[in-house]
Amino acid sequence: SDYHRGVFCYGDTKGNIFIFISDNMANGLFNPRILPRTSKWDHWIAVSMQKLLNEKSTSHKSYRLKAVHPNWCQQIKFIPQLNLVASCSATEKSSLVLSVLPSKTPDNLKSPVLNLRRGILCFDYFPDKNFLVTGGYDPLIRLWNPLFSTKPVWLMKGHQTSVTHILVSNTNYSILISISKDKNIRVWDMQDYVCLQSFCGKLFALGNCPITSAYFHKDDTLVCSTYSIGILNGYLESQGPEKTGEKTTTHRSPLCAVLYSKTFKQVVSGSLKGMVSVWEVMTGRNMMEFSVVNARHVELTAMALDESERCLLTGLRDGTIKMWNYNNGECLRTFPKTDQLEISGIIHMSQVFYVTGWSKRITFMRFHKTRPVLVCHHWQTFHTEDVLSMARYQNQFLGTSSYNGDILFWNVNWFKPILKFNAAESPLPLPPKKVWSTGVC
Repeated sequence: SDYHRGVFCYGDTKGNIFIFISDNMANGLFNPRILPRTSKWDHWIAVSMQKLLNEKSTSHKSYRLKAVHPNWCQQIKFIPQLNLVASCSATEKSSLVLSVLPSKTPDNLKSPVLNLRRGILCFDYFPDKNFLVTGGYDPLIRLWNPLFSTKPVWLMKGHQTSVTHILVSNTNYSILISISKDKNIRVWDMQDYVCLQSFCGKLFALGNCPITSAYFHKDDTLVCSTYSIGILNGYLESQGPEKTGEKTTTHRSPLCAVLYSKTFKQVVSGSLKGMVSVWEVMTGRNMMEFSVVNARHVELTAMALDESERCLLTGLRDGTIKMWNYNNGECLRTFPKTDQLEISGIIHMSQVFYVTGWSKRITFMRFHKTRPVLVCHHWQTFHTEDVLSMARYQNQFLGTSSYNGDILFWNVNWFKPILKFNAAESPLPLPPKKVWSTGVC
């Protein structure tokens, strides 16, 4: 209703569609004060649908569309911008029917039909771009032009199971929410057709049943229900967290790195000021917090987990490298300090520690065979500028990138790079050129 005209519509299990229109909300069909009460004690009013369909009235118009769908009607909605009632069914024929309402005198309704294999379970109208958005038994979200409905104009992928609910924000038409059978809730940006946020409804205390109904309120609140009702409060990032009382930052300074331990199912994050936090993945609870820089004001510049993912390796701007038990904050080992230069990458692979940074080279460390000490060795230097990052591949190769755009691909068994890439020099691989020779730490 727009407070002047009101439209009420519903569908039944036989595929029939019923539409009631009142052009006068004050004195028409939808004003309960002018309808007769069953008794003076009742606070509700019973209205016979059959009587409304059969009688001719100046206060309202009624329509009954028989067997619009061959199976039951999944969803029905009046779209005022198009002056039509849209309904859908999970059938290949008449998957989506658009019943255009007559503008003046009662007449036969025109009903364009959209057919889609496996049918349509849900839909909503996106007025900003005049699209109908539909979801069905497949995990795809389809965008249709309601005036030309032979094929979708766009597909949005991301869900893994059937899409059961589609909701367009009434206040921000660029936001779309979709819900799938496995309780995956996704927030989409309809300007760029990309997924902004995805979270699993299984994390909320709604039971094991699928979400049966959902409502997106104008204050950016999403209400979902199974046997229980769950309320999710949202806000735009530009508006800040004050409205919900939630914190948007977990550290007081910029992050250095975020790591995930499959062993403990924990996330380890560290800030440039040296504060390391350990988070429980399922609940988001902060399990542990400790500093890796002691009293010195030295920035944390590199983090990595060891091969077992039970220990944390940290590198500082002054070249200090340490190993930590991140579950209790205990320092287990301090590595030999080979350079007074910033550490940008640490990798533990095949019982060997590989360290790089502003030294422009890779330092190779491993424990002595008979003594509990670390033996280190500098590899040949092929970078001419500071190394900014390092990554591993298949426990046999390393990749390093430097400030001037050089990317080197190393074979750890040969102790040297086998390929060089630099887009500014050539689109093809280049032969690496040695700068300095090897050396002992």
